[in-house]
Amino acid sequence: MASTSDVILRVDLAGGPNLSAIPGMLLALQITKERVMRLDIKAFALACAIVGGLGLPVLTWWIIAFEGPSTAPTWLSHIYRGYTLTWTGSFIGGVWAFFDGLIGGAIFAWLYDLMEARTIGQHRMAA
Repeated sequence: MASTSDVILRVDLAGGPNLSAIPGMLLALQITKERVMRLDIKAFALACAIVGGLGLPVLTWWIIAFEGPSTAPTWLSHIYRGYTLTWTGSFIGGVWAFFDGLIGGAIFAWLYDLMEARTIGQHRMAA
């Protein structure tokens, strides 16, 4: 049986929590709006592409500055055709890394959003 100290908890996630004490009522949780963390697929893919497309040439230039250019095959040159530890190769690798980051970032964001939607669906079914 409910006592006079029980309250109804109403949570409006858009405007913040609203607590109202109503004597004689059981504790209830009412969610009026759900917040879901979703990734913007285009923005996330572009961010990954920029990081990859700029990161690979910068890293290559760093290696060239300390060890000098080299046309010897590296493990990355097997993945990105035309990439070598040279100035020209760094730009070729940067283009490859840009598109690799674009596609990989889009797939990651899409899968994240898909799993997030399924998680929210499971919470709704359990409630």
